[in-house]
Amino acid sequence: MLHETYVQSLTAMFLFWNSARLLTYVPAIVMLLKKDADVRSHSLLTWGGWALSNATFALMLLEQNHGIPDRMFWMNGGNTLMCLLTFAVIFTRRRQMPVAWSAKVGTRSSTPDFAAVARGQATGNAPASSPHHWAGLAVVEKIDCDDRG
Repeated sequence: MLHETYVQSLTAMFLFWNSARLLTYVPAIVMLLKKDADVRSHSLLTWGGWALSNATFALMLLEQNHGIPDRMFWMNGGNTLMCLLTFAVIFTRRRQMPVAWSAKVGTRSSTPDFAAVARGQATGNAPASSPHHWAGLAVVEKIDCDDRG
């Protein structure tokens, strides 16, 4: 009888705190949707890992309950969906970011060459006639990072 009360209390706490957790995703998603949000500081690996972890736990709960979904299953399903939604927002916003060309490494990059920016040699707001601007994308010059002069 005492163990049954403990399990019921534990289940109630699980449902309460995970319901609260579902609400905590909302401010993060709203912030990520703002036009000036820096989505580069949010890890797709982390959000993807959390989504997979929640989904795996939900499936484990379903299996332990002989295929019958209960409240704990649905709660983990909700957390999975919120993680996937956050992942999708970050992924989509990153795809919308301008891409700069770095002659230094010869590859496209969505992150600025900070050494060039510090030296004033790269600008994302160069006029269209500037040799550092092409099709609305910032172009970064090749810079020798060892030259501190």
